[in-house]
Amino acid sequence: MTATCDDVWVVALRYGHLPVTVCDPCRAGPRDRSGLASNQTACVLPSTAMRDSVERSKTRRSGRYASLRFLVVGVVLAGSLYTLIYYPYPPVSLPAEALTRYLEFNAAATASIVSLVEDGVRARGTVVWGRFPLRVVLDCAALDAIAVFAAAVLAFPAPWRKTLTGVVLGASLLVILNLGRLVTLYFAGRADRELFDLLHEEVFQLVLVAAAVGAFARWTVWVQRREDRACATS
Repeated sequence: MTATCDDVWVVALRYGHLPVTVCDPCRAGPRDRSGLASNQTACVLPSTAMRDSVERSKTRRSGRYASLRFLVVGVVLAGSLYTLIYYPYPPVSLPAEALTRYLEFNAAATASIVSLVEDGVRARGTVVWGRFPLRVVLDCAALDAIAVFAAAVLAFPAPWRKTLTGVVLGASLLVILNLGRLVTLYFAGRADRELFDLLHEEVFQLVLVAAAVGAFARWTVWVQRREDRACATS
């Protein structure tokens, strides 16, 4: 029995596959008992598992590219935001004025909260005056944590409305947490200077970074759920 040109396609169609390499039995030499020419190797028919393997390989490559893009864009954005925050602006420039107003806001909000439990506390400029004078500087304003969070959100592939929502809500959360930090530091400094140094230099730095990472993770979950819900209803 010899294989014809149509035999290959009949087998392929019967098992739902297409040949990777089209074998042409009509041009082959003498056949053996299996119907294959002596100078011809068996046709390779791609299986479902093979196609799935190709798709998984493409998915992995796409995932690696997306991860690399997110990392590169995030690092560039974070570096740019850090530069904008800590650049030595002239005192009369608009960026310096904006940063000063933000620090004064933190000092005034801290003094208002502390005054609820302690009389005579007030804010002048960026200093909280009371039983423990506390000056609010850039390192105490959570701007570094906000920069990291904003860079991660902006680098993440998501619709611009969800990105804007994430940046606004996440930054607001970090500002509120930082106000709690400043109030705690005021009372810690009034009670024990060593405790103040420990909280200021070690504990709260990690707390704000962890809060930024947690807020970003929660935002990505929210974005994914909204996308899945939109796909399910479409």
